[in-house]
Amino acid sequence: MSTDIAECGEYPPEIAAWTSADKEKQIEAGQRLEKQIQSAFSRGDSIFRIPAGNYRYPGVDGIRFEEISDFSIDATDATFWFTPEVKHAIHFRNCRNVKLSGLTIDMDGLPFLQGTVRAIDHGKKLLVAEFEDYFIRRFHEESGQKEFRVMLLTPDGSRENDNLDFRPLRREVVPDGGNRLAISIHDDVAEHWSRQLRPPHPGDRIVLGMRHEGGMLLVDGCGDMSFEHITVYASPCFAFYEIGYGDGGNGYRNCRLARRPGTGRLLASAADCFHSMNQRRGPLLEQCDFAWAMDDLVNIHGYFHVVLERLSENEVLIATPFGTRLRTGSELTFYAPPCGEEMFRASATEWTPLPGTEAEGLRRIKQLYSERFAIALNDFPDGYLCRVKLDRPVNLEPADLAASYDSCGAGAILRGNHLHDGHVRGILLKSSGCRIEHNRIERIALNGIVLKPELFWLEGPMPKEIRIEHNELNGCAFGYTGIAAILVMSGCCPPPADRFTAAVNGKTS
Repeated sequence: MSTDIAECGEYPPEIAAWTSADKEKQIEAGQRLEKQIQSAFSRGDSIFRIPAGNYRYPGVDGIRFEEISDFSIDATDATFWFTPEVKHAIHFRNCRNVKLSGLTIDMDGLPFLQGTVRAIDHGKKLLVAEFEDYFIRRFHEESGQKEFRVMLLTPDGSRENDNLDFRPLRREVVPDGGNRLAISIHDDVAEHWSRQLRPPHPGDRIVLGMRHEGGMLLVDGCGDMSFEHITVYASPCFAFYEIGYGDGGNGYRNCRLARRPGTGRLLASAADCFHSMNQRRGPLLEQCDFAWAMDDLVNIHGYFHVVLERLSENEVLIATPFGTRLRTGSELTFYAPPCGEEMFRASATEWTPLPGTEAEGLRRIKQLYSERFAIALNDFPDGYLCRVKLDRPVNLEPADLAASYDSCGAGAILRGNHLHDGHVRGILLKSSGCRIEHNRIERIALNGIVLKPELFWLEGPMPKEIRIEHNELNGCAFGYTGIAAILVMSGCCPPPADRFTAAVNGKTS
């Protein structure tokens, strides 16, 4: 690694001094380690202890464990290194009752650019920032990056000093001679800054996040997993990520997302810290320290299905994002848009996905919501069509919603965590029967705790039976769209135009 990284302080000096030969040895050690762990499990060992040291995994896929159960991996004093193209860093797939502890995760090639604001030209609507050689090189290496996400911090980098979801496209970030980049200021950003008591000044620090999709610790279709003392120092995607319609019930204790100590890093993750979707049982997050993510610190949810046609008195055609699956017998709750009032409940007696309809499903959902509600839904994969038979006659119209509480992380417990310095929200729940207790939540730009669906992502269902008690919230909702430190609402408009309604998210205390 070249000396300019050491000069800009984004890695400790002993790490910045690694040579290409050092990294090759770490790659070889990583390859051996993966085989050793698999062999230990195949022999019937109950635990494998990773020797202290550094292990490197280049490329899109890092290290993968599949169909493993009743096994422990002690990674105390071990660090896994990944490169910027990584999508799935540590991937557990279809595993059960596996414990991973003590591991540190970092990246060689940070998922963000950071520098210092040098000038703001309000007339030309340009912000000029200066970056170290390392980050200018990263800017050119990430030529496929479609957009950046901007965060502005105090001159000492200790906290965010202005919050706006400012996302310039790559063509709007232009080299301006030497180590400077000129960033176009959008009209809404300029209007916002004109009204701020403290708009950005020269000397402020700036971060341009470069988000990718995937997970650094990816828990895919698993159940009863245990993660303890896992530290993530850099993530271009979700730092901790649960997917795959798993049984869930996974525990995360004393896990961290943090800016690496002894460096000058201004960010830790370019996306969410903890993201859980479509799990039957919710996770336990206990005594974790999550900070410096450029999106939500915690988001737990399932998805809404969208009714497209009523095929008979008890059969409907729906489209569903991310391939959301139903179990036969699952109870569906049906809601009326745009406010989300609950209409009735019915159980699915048959569930028939129609292969090859992903593009058609996405197209029909987006067209329907654009025409009826002027909502521009985000793109998502696997929005296929499904025929669903129900156990009762139903009276439904196109754009009505359905959701199952069997796949939204129900019963999640968030206890005793420290969540701080978040660019978006602290805890975002769209689930049922969850508890949020004894957490300290500080310096969150939007809501410290928010219970609401998000129809522009089709993330749901409506949160219900959530208990919030004995939490301490400080400095939350400092962004101008923050609204409240704790927000309970329903609506389907993209922020900052969320719609307040009289709909009740029941039994919230």
